[in-house]
Amino acid sequence: MNTYEVKQLLFDRFIKPTINNQNNYIGVEIEMPILNLDKKPVNFEIVHHITEKFIEHFDFLPVGIDEDGNIYSAKS
Repeated sequence: MNTYEVKQLLFDRFIKPTINNQNNYIGVEIEMPILNLDKKPVNFEIVHHITEKFIEHFDFLPVGIDEDGNIYSAKS
């Protein structure tokens, strides 16, 4: 695989999905800080579980899934 092909694959995977497709949507980002009150690192299994429950409860559709299969973007 040459340099051009690598660049094209990276562009197609990470940049192309962010290019505006001219849909007239209004985006709202919802941030839900999650802290471990024991001052230890947050268990990301819990974070992913909460994300799934939020999407299920509020009838969102997952539209962005990372390389590990975790949801990072959803829309309603």
